[in-house]
Amino acid sequence: VPEFSSEVDLVRKIHSGYAQLSGEKGKWNYGIGLRLELMDRELDLRDKAGTVDTTYHYDFVKPFPSANVQYAITDKTRIKAAYSRRIERTTTFKMNPFPEREHSETLEQGDPELLPEFIDLVELGIVNEFGDNSIFATVYYRNVNNLVNRVNTIYNDSILNRIYSNVGVGNSLGLEIGSELKLTNWWKAFAGGNLYRYEIDGEFDNRPINTSSWIYSINANTTFSLPSDFSIQWSLNYISEQNTADVLARSDNG
Repeated sequence: VPEFSSEVDLVRKIHSGYAQLSGEKGKWNYGIGLRLELMDRELDLRDKAGTVDTTYHYDFVKPFPSANVQYAITDKTRIKAAYSRRIERTTTFKMNPFPEREHSETLEQGDPELLPEFIDLVELGIVNEFGDNSIFATVYYRNVNNLVNRVNTIYNDSILNRIYSNVGVGNSLGLEIGSELKLTNWWKAFAGGNLYRYEIDGEFDNRPINTSSWIYSINANTTFSLPSDFSIQWSLNYISEQNTADVLARSDNG
């Protein structure tokens, strides 16, 4: 089927260098680092119908700093702060603009000029140890530039077209708590929860996007050690409903 067939060739060349300084002084422990990255991305697109033969280029030189500091209040209690910046790269699938028939009611396609997400994370936390157990709490702020979301458009009266697109900026402010417990010599457990406010601010197809919600998650696991180096593990992971860039636009085919 020519309109749903294509050749996509994505090549990324990445060069980077990293420097780090760490040390201790009294009750303080610190570390700072800097990674400098040069990336060159080339995406070739060709369709089977012979109407598209295009190459898209994207490159940058960017620094990615990181820093952390920790202070020991007592032998068992520590407070820590950290900052980091990282990149979340796009996949070939999310950059392929040719529609893919997911099923009878949905087409899915990407954006050949999709930008990677740049993520800044700031954390402030405390850790307390008691015996072989520990408990922690962390307040954090996460900022995502070039946020990638899947947005629905109308292909025709009965088919939706889902498009991966940069929709703006995503911000999260939250609290994570958890505890690691050694209940017996053969039984260990972890339980934790995360609650945060998530906001998206941007636009898609010249339509403003401004959405926010409270999101929570629960994580727990327990491990039972058995003879002969065997073990049994049980895990639970749950996350509540999440807000996305809720925009419904009519395409030219609609």
